Parts: sequence; structure tokens; C-alpha cells
Amino acid sequence: MNEHAPLPRSLLPLPGESLPGLLLRLAHRLDQRPADIALRAGLAIRITAQPANHLLMLAPQFRPVFTHVTWIPERRIDDLTLRSFVARYPPVAEALTRPGGSPQLRPRSYFPPWLLGASTRYCPLCLAGDGSEIQWRHGGAWKTQWRLGAVFVCLEHRLFLQDICPACGVPALGGTRKKLILLPSPTTGGLHPAQCRSARADGTACGHRMDNPDHISEMSRPSPRVIALQQHIQDLLSPAHDPADAFAVFSDLQVMSAIVQATWPATATVTPERHLAQALDAHITEQRQLQFETLPRVRRSNLWVTPPLSASATACLLDIATRLLNLNPRAARRLAITALADRMPLPTSTGWGKTWTILRRDCSSAFRTQMIEALPRPFHPHGTSPLTAWRRARQPLLPARSRGYLPEHIPQWLPDDWFTAAGLNPSEPFLGRSVVFRRFAAVQLVQIATGMLFEKAAYFLGIPDSWHQTPEQLQRLTPRDSFNHHTDQLPAVIEQLGRYAAQLTTPVNYRSRRLRFGDWTLSSEDWTTLNASLGRSARTPPRALDMLNHTCASSMIWTRLTGSEWRLAPSALVHYPDSDPAAFDSDQATKIRWLLSRPDTAHSYYQRLSRLLIRHSNDLIENAHTV
Repeated sequence: MNEHAPLPRSLLPLPGESLPGLLLRLAHRLDQRPADIALRAGLAIRITAQPANHLLMLAPQFRPVFTHVTWIPERRIDDLTLRSFVARYPPVAEALTRPGGSPQLRPRSYFPPWLLGASTRYCPLCLAGDGSEIQWRHGGAWKTQWRLGAVFVCLEHRLFLQDICPACGVPALGGTRKKLILLPSPTTGGLHPAQCRSARADGTACGHRMDNPDHISEMSRPSPRVIALQQHIQDLLSPAHDPADAFAVFSDLQVMSAIVQATWPATATVTPERHLAQALDAHITEQRQLQFETLPRVRRSNLWVTPPLSASATACLLDIATRLLNLNPRAARRLAITALADRMPLPTSTGWGKTWTILRRDCSSAFRTQMIEALPRPFHPHGTSPLTAWRRARQPLLPARSRGYLPEHIPQWLPDDWFTAAGLNPSEPFLGRSVVFRRFAAVQLVQIATGMLFEKAAYFLGIPDSWHQTPEQLQRLTPRDSFNHHTDQLPAVIEQLGRYAAQLTTPVNYRSRRLRFGDWTLSSEDWTTLNASLGRSARTPPRALDMLNHTCASSMIWTRLTGSEWRLAPSALVHYPDSDPAAFDSDQATKIRWLLSRPDTAHSYYQRLSRLLIRHSNDLIENAHTV
């Protein structure tokens, strides 16, 4: 029997349903164990091991088997995971972006604070279903958004989300395993999707129905103020909201929430809802007690940035943080920052996690400026200021305002025709022939159109963090030394490029393409097909170059698809998994890429291959528009 044979019956995902919830409903409908469904669908390496990072994203290698077995279209897969929030919710971006900020997405075995990886919140009435026949039989949806730490209220039923099973007290869909998995007790069958799966001492599952409305009390009903706060957060998560703005708002909330927790109870009087403040006080008291226990390094380093599991405590924390952030700038600086500074642990002390990295890289410009002015210690822990020139190099050359183009219309790697059409000569050393200037100009174009900080604009374009986190690394993005004689021309050059971007009649959404094709590579099958269609060539390259030709061809197509720099293409990671792609910036590879970039080259093999690669990339782009 084929171990990945299609299921005899399947279910369409419910709106907002998570991957674990779908597995539970499928198992219940087919009267099988969830582990058997996961194994058959290619999500498990063995019957008891279903990696939790599938919650973040279903990687490309798992998708064909999953869609084949479950009958679920591939376009619906991302809705089952957290990937759809990667552009708006910073913890998802941190969990999906590879270390160093590489633009391709891949799920990591790490759930940062403000993502619930070990358990989930839930609404009992949502789990009970909407009364339809299918939900009456198999229950409602365990929703993906319940894994976001900032989601604490069910707006449909106007209830605080629950976090533990009322019977056994174990977090929902959690357990006692040290290693995170998709589902607790995956080999236990016969349970309704809404039944608690936590293991008892005797090895059996708790089995309590968490869709029981009898557990709803008056304390489960949030105030109109809390509902309005959750509605604001839901609006930020909506596809209709500007993702860059949402990303900055959530980053501000993360930093301010850490300050609130580290200085508690200094801000306890900011919220009028005392029962919520009591819930937050209980969480922070527990966190402070952990300081004196032997903890894993990760938990100890995240003491102040770890949000409460309790929905009511989370509501209080985000309510206080939002109120402080919404004060006018002078009051915010006085109350939320300066007045709290004396109560804060040193910024260099344990407990802050990545708070100051988030502040420098992702927060809004206004909030970041206030923090730097009032609290310089995280930036100058040794009393010196080596970053003055560094900060100056990151400032936009022109004032930020609407300029007639959107940031997603800016490619990471500016093509030659942009320089030519803007009346510039791309052959000038300080323009098109400068790799660094192309990077710098792209970041500047995003900055002057949005007001983003340098780090945020670089991240938006998919430029690795490792290229600009220190003054030395920033040289990859700052055309300083080679531009000594041209610095006065740079603002005019950026202005001309911006005007050209605004005049494009059919601009390309490069941001969307980077997200869609970020981890794309040319498969071995397609590479073989392309070579077979070349026909006979008088100058076929040596077979020893086949893998390097494949890598360079994949890099060329990826660059055309995403508008990104070939050095960041994932093809080298696929074909040379144990090496750094930069290692293949060899003379031979450079020559091959040069030949492929010139369809008029005299080398017949690369001439024909180049034309086929252009045609293949155009087909991929066309198919992406029609899906």
C-alpha cells in the first residue's frame, strides 16, 4: 500500500483554521489517530514526531505530499500556518527569516516571545461550531490567530480566550514534552477535536470537552475598551492594513511591553481595570521568582519580554503599552521613558532578550528617537558613542514624503534601465557599476517614500541584517570611500531615480514576488528539461561545470523573479548545502553569470540557455499572476 495514498475523504479548512486543528478534524472524521494522518500527509518523520515548526510554515518539500494526500489546494496551505502574518507581525518574521536576515523563508525550531508554540488559546464557542452539519459532527476551528500572543479576545463571541483545560489545568494543545510537537498525545485516537489531549499520570488523555459553554463566566467577558483594543490589533493583522505600519506598531508594542513588565508596578495605575491589573501582577510576580531559579539560558534572557499566557493579563499589558505609546510625544518621553528609566534594570542586564535589537531595527522612527534621547544606555553600554557616524550614514538623503510610488515597487537590485531612463549613465563607476551604490540607492528610495529607518528599509527589501549591523558591515551598503568626489551628487541621483519609479505605468510588486519566490530554486527536473531543449550545440561546456551552470541558471531566474541580488539566491544553499553561497563568487561563476546575462554572447550554449531561462522566468511570472 502506498504510504502517501490520498485520504478516502477529506475536509476543506474552516476559515482561520490551523494545521493542528485540521489534523484533529480529519482524524475524527476518518476515525484514525492524528499521528497516522500526519505521517501519511508527510508531516512526520515517525509516528510520534510531528515537528512544531509546521505551525510556522509548511516548507516546499512537504507541500506536494500534503496536497496529494489531503486533497487541499496548495493555495490554501499558508492559511493553515502563521506564514501569512510574516510581513505584519515581527515574531513571525523572526521565526521564519533565516539567521542573518536572508530573504528566503524557512521554518525554524524556535518560537520567539509573543508566539505561542507550546500551546494555544481558544474560544469555547468557536470550538463548538456554527451549527452546520459538518461542524456539529467534528467541531469548529482551532484558529491560527490564537497562536499570536497579541490575540486575546474572540471578537465574534466577545469573550476572553481561554488558555488552559478547566479540568486538568494543562495549557490547551500543550503537554509535558520538552520538545515542541504539533499535537499532544498524537497516537491517542477516538477523541473529539475539542477534547483535551493532555496526558494523565496513567498515560490516558484527559478527554475533557473544552467547547463546553458552562465554563464561561462574567469574568470571561471583556469590557468595551478591551474589545476596542483587540479590534485595533485585528485591523493591524488584516491584509487591508499597510504591512510596514503594522510591523512598526507591533514592534513598538513589544518594546514598550518589555519596559512595562521590567518596571512593574510603576504603570499599574495606567489601566482602570483592576482585575486585569491583578492578572498581570500575578504573571510578573511569577516571572520575577524565576530569576532565582535555575533556568535555561533562553528563558532567563527573555524574562521581561515573555508575554503572559493568560488572555486577561495580556490585555492589561497591551492596554498599558498602547496608552503610553498614544500619549503626545512630550508626555510619552516624560512618563513612559524618562520616568521609568530609573526603575529599569540596566539595558545590558539579563532579561531584555532582543528588545534593543527590535528598537534599533523595527520600531517606528518617532518612538525610536524618544528612546534614544531618553535612554541611551542600550546603545552606549560602555559610556562611549562609536555609532555617531554609523547613524549619520543611515539617514535618508531627502525628506520622507509620498513620492508617487510604493515601497513594494522598488527592486532590491536596481536594473540598468532605471539608470538609463532616469537620464543617468549606468556605466559610471559611482552609479551602475558600483554594487554598493545599487544597494544603497534601493534602501534610500524606500526610506524617502515611507520614512522607514535604514534597518527597516533594508529588511523590507530582503537585505540581510548581517550586512549592516555593525559599522564595518555597513560598508556593504554605504558608498562612502568610493564616493568621496560624488557625495554632492547623491541627493540629485536619488531624486531622479525616485521620479522614474513614480512614472512607471505598470510597476512591479517586487515585495510580493520576494515573498512568493523567496525560496525558489530551479529543480533538477526542470534543469534537465531545459538542457534537453537546447538541441545540439557546438560548444557544450564540460560536464564538470554542470552543477555550477545549474546554480548560476537558478540564480539568474531567481533574480529576474524577485528583482533581488544574485548573491542572495537560495540555489547555492540547495546545491551546496554545507557551504556559504558567497564562496561561489568565483571567477568561473562570475564568468558564467556574465555569459548568461548577455543573450548576444558568441558562446552558443550560453546564448541559447540564456534565452530559455528568460522564457522560463517569464512563464513563472505569468503563472503567478493567473493563480
